[in-house]
Amino acid sequence: MTSLVGVIAVLAGLTVGVALYEWGPVIPRGMAARILEDASRPAESKPRGLRGMAVLLERPVARWNPVGLLRRMSADLYWAQLAGKWQGWTAAQLLSLRLIAGAAVGILGLIAFEDFLLGGLSAMLGWQAPAMLVSGVGRRERRRFQAEFPEFIQLLAAQAAVGISLEEALARLTKSGGLVARWMGRVLRSAQGRSLLPLLVRESRESQLSELVSFAVQLEFVARGLSQQDLLQKLARSVANDYLNQAQVRAEKVGSELVIPMVVFYFLPFVVTTLVIVGWPIVASMSVR
Repeated sequence: MTSLVGVIAVLAGLTVGVALYEWGPVIPRGMAARILEDASRPAESKPRGLRGMAVLLERPVARWNPVGLLRRMSADLYWAQLAGKWQGWTAAQLLSLRLIAGAAVGILGLIAFEDFLLGGLSAMLGWQAPAMLVSGVGRRERRRFQAEFPEFIQLLAAQAAVGISLEEALARLTKSGGLVARWMGRVLRSAQGRSLLPLLVRESRESQLSELVSFAVQLEFVARGLSQQDLLQKLARSVANDYLNQAQVRAEKVGSELVIPMVVFYFLPFVVTTLVIVGWPIVASMSVR
């Protein structure tokens, strides 16, 4: 119990330290104005629930700025939000949520099990859970996009072959249905009154999908009139081959990825059940003697 009180005291000290680091130094530089601005903000625009808690830690987490971790979470969030999930969240807010979940689940595990090892394992579980939820949705949406992308480029090449302008061809294909068409439609709506290609390049880089970045770069050459149909057909074949190669690699990895689930959910329960059925009568008979 004494160790538990020590852990809680350390966590409380860290919380106070983060609060002082975040709010203390900036009071002379407009903290009061920011508080008044937040107070005057409409209630419906203020995040609530878990996101509201994550927003409180967003600024210090953004200052910490683990670039590689935030970059991976930004990519997962991008595709998860394209699927309609985790709307409005940022990578810094997601990282804040992971910190909150890790601390909360770790403390609960420490209280429940009264063991530092199990408490640490609980904290790791809480830390990983939000990332797994986001990455699961993002990975599924990304693979769906990659599966539809070669056909979309082939249709674009067919439109270019009959002399249709690039923007008109893209506008027509947005009505064809599918995830790629929906993504392109969102880009076209954002580009109203502005140049399409720079926005397309920026959006493709935010997705962190190499095929999409290559597509946006190739469209710049297509817009200059450099053998539109030939470039698009080559790009379609390249994207299709990359997708098939990735699918083959994933299929080869399935066997190794299933080893741990098979051990945890099949082998271990089988061993435990066998030991209970066979070993318990032996132990009982030995205790009687």
